[in-house]
Amino acid sequence: LGKLLLMGSYRSNEVSHEHPLQQRILQHEGPQAHVQLGPLSEEESNTLVEHLLDENGIQVNRLERMTYLLTQGNPFYVREYLNFCLTKEIFRPDESGESWIFDSAKAHSASLSHGIASLVSERILELQTETRQLLLVASVVGNEVPLAAIDFLLRERNVNTPLLRSLSELSEKHLI
Repeated sequence: LGKLLLMGSYRSNEVSHEHPLQQRILQHEGPQAHVQLGPLSEEESNTLVEHLLDENGIQVNRLERMTYLLTQGNPFYVREYLNFCLTKEIFRPDESGESWIFDSAKAHSASLSHGIASLVSERILELQTETRQLLLVASVVGNEVPLAAIDFLLRERNVNTPLLRSLSELSEKHLI
């Protein structure tokens, strides 16, 4: 066998030293490089917010502070929280449409009792039943699923889901 490059990723806080993956990695004798990615710094998180919104200013700064406080620099959660703020009009254009308002009272009263991770679950629960079934079937296959595979799996499970409508709904909700 010639040279082999093996690249993988995992969440170190979810894989203990006793885990078979860790054991295999530790047993490997060849050269290894480990790149550990941590959360974004507050400055990096703020930059991400500004880029995602394509905005800056005092109201954006207020939103950035709250975003970092809640997400602790997790880039996926930053995006989810911004989507939540826009959807719930916590961050919205003013009446003139020329500037933005960050409603801190609304932000503090928003229901995030289960944390930022629950935002994705809530969005999934808002989907139509057929679309949730499609998402369930597709999630088993992986993060990239050919349409033919989805169609086949849905027929195997006797799920009558209008594929295009469900895919449109998932796209509109930013779940794909």
